[in-house]
Amino acid sequence: MRMVEQDREPFEFEGRVLDLDISVGAAVLPDDGVEMTTLIDRADQAMYEAKRIRKEGRT
Repeated sequence: MRMVEQDREPFEFEGRVLDLDISVGAAVLPDDGVEMTTLIDRADQAMYEAKRIRKEGRT
């Protein structure tokens, strides 16, 4: 994902360089559900799965 790769670049704030990282999860309508809360839950689950995979070094 280009957005994730771009946001991993160092960020300068008030003269300090900060290393940032983001996690993204996505849900697809209607495959993952049609209710907003269900879609948010599925996207949240996908985000935590991405974080787990990254932590295990399987980027």
